[in-house]
Parts: sequence; structure tokens; C-alpha cells
Amino acid sequence: LTPGSERYENVQLCSAALKAKNGQMSKFETDYMLRVKPEAKAMTKVAECKYWAADYKNAKILLDKASQKLSKSPQENLLETVEINRVRASIRMDLWDWKGAEIYLRKNIELLTKYGKDESLLMSAKSLLAHALEKQNRVAEAEAVRNTNKKKKKNSKAKYDFLFTDE
Repeated sequence: LTPGSERYENVQLCSAALKAKNGQMSKFETDYMLRVKPEAKAMTKVAECKYWAADYKNAKILLDKASQKLSKSPQENLLETVEINRVRASIRMDLWDWKGAEIYLRKNIELLTKYGKDESLLMSAKSLLAHALEKQNRVAEAEAVRNTNKKKKKNSKAKYDFLFTDE
């Protein structure tokens, strides 16, 4: 880990979150939020580290602040909104509130289907939703969500079938 790298900052943020949860003050979080732009992205990263440290209350507060910083247009802030919803869902799943997590995961799938261009993010969101549905014993729904991922994969594989023919 080299100082200034993204991984180094993640470790420092998580360490600061753990210290803050235990009552020790750290300037790294506030410095990070002042330095990194956009603000919502920085707040979300700090909130994710607070979630990692099991400081759910402060993580939720930061996520609410990050949401307020975003403009109302989901197209402009798609990745930030999806990340905020993912962290909120992760907090809910950590607390075994699978129904609460499902709400945020469905919002992400809706946003990514409507505005997203990154297929891997959509597949990841669907996979998380399927997991949350399974935890609620809604196995048929989970399989339906998983099968939409498989259909996409099968269709994309068909494009390259010509590689396996003898012609």
C-alpha cells in the first residue's frame, strides 16, 4: 500500500471509522470529505467504512447527507445514487432486515435498467437482490431474478459461437 493510493485511503478511512466508533477522534475522515469531489461520493465512501466498523447510525446519517447533495435528476448522479442505495442495502442486510434491503436493491435495478450502461453493475444488483429474496424464503422469485442474468449471458455468448465452428 502506497500513501495516496485508493486502497491506502480505504484502509485509512476504515481505521478512522473504527477509531471514531471507539471514541477516538481522527481528522482523516473530515480531510477526505473536504478533499474528494463530488461531496456525495466522498460521504458515501466514509459511510461505507462506518458500516464496515458497524457504526450503522453514523453511516445512515452520512448517507442521508450524501443523498441531499445529489441533484434530483437520476441520470446525472446515477453511479452515486446506486452506490448510496447499495450501502444502505448492505446495512440492512447486516442487520438481517432483508425486506428493507430489498427496497434499495430494487431501486438500483430500476435505475440501472433505465439509465445504466454498465451491465456488470446491473448483474451485481440482481445478484444481491436474489440473495435478499432467498433469505426471505422467496426462492422462486430469486431464481427468476437469477435467470434474467443467465439469459443475458447466453445471448452475449451466442455472438461468438462462430469461433467454435469448423468453417
